[in-house]
Amino acid sequence: MQVNTSKNILITGAPRSGTTYIGKVLEKNNNYIYFHEPFRANHGMHGINHRFPFAQSFNYTEIVDEFFNGDAKFIIKKHAKNTIWEYYIKKLIGNRDKIKYRNYFNDKKQSKSLLLKDPFASFLSDYIFSKEYAKVITVVRHPMAFYCSLKQKKSDFDFKNFLGQKELIEVYFKDEVALIKNAHNLTYEERIALLWKCINKVFTAVENKHRDKDGWLLVKHEDISTSPIDFFQTLCNRLQISFTKEMEQFISETSYNKGKILAEGNIWHDFKRDSSALKEYWKQVVTKEQVQRIYNIVSEIADLYYDKSSWQL
Repeated sequence: MQVNTSKNILITGAPRSGTTYIGKVLEKNNNYIYFHEPFRANHGMHGINHRFPFAQSFNYTEIVDEFFNGDAKFIIKKHAKNTIWEYYIKKLIGNRDKIKYRNYFNDKKQSKSLLLKDPFASFLSDYIFSKEYAKVITVVRHPMAFYCSLKQKKSDFDFKNFLGQKELIEVYFKDEVALIKNAHNLTYEERIALLWKCINKVFTAVENKHRDKDGWLLVKHEDISTSPIDFFQTLCNRLQISFTKEMEQFISETSYNKGKILAEGNIWHDFKRDSSALKEYWKQVVTKEQVQRIYNIVSEIADLYYDKSSWQL
């Protein structure tokens, strides 16, 4: 068995699949420096111009190399609450991520490792793992739960992010390119289904490549929801890290809020939920026609992870 000796961890997977929650739990181990979505376009580092950058497109491998070698260049933005002086100070000394990053790589006695949560690094994960920059946790969530979560947040996707990366299309999406080019004419649920299929088609190919290698882990969101403490104990064992009291306490406080399924207000990440009820909440809010349309698009990949009975068709 090939061993990935890196102590760094990347958590990735389709958005709204539990990557942030896994990151927040593992952060309680206290042996990590946490970074939130460093490979997200117009958010983390300079030079990333597509959502879901593909390692073989443009110079994205170079940007990954720079990040793990301590040479990353961060985007500095002026937020609405910033005064002009606060913005200039950020430009001069850096934002919180840049300062944290610089301190990490300047610390010659650094005992902590990097913990990256980034669904937008999905198509970089193969390269990151192969270069032994990090162990990789990929998260898969049922397509219907994924659809309902994005719909609740009124989140859509521009497939120009895929079409603009010809290498991505050539390597993975030759069979989907007609749908991708016509995505603007699809219904909302069909577009989200296509996004799920594309992301998890890549993960399936990479999973087949790395399945038996130490440090590559594919997990399902439903397993987190069913038994959160058992799930994280097993995950920590596989990562060869300690499952701490702080982690257990955080899980207990966030996963067992009976009857609370939806996030409060417009909060993007509301961790205090009833995790067991959340798993199949989608069955209460979709029509059979929507389920069928989504299944028709994703079935080729979804059938590898979910029994057809889970769809209630």
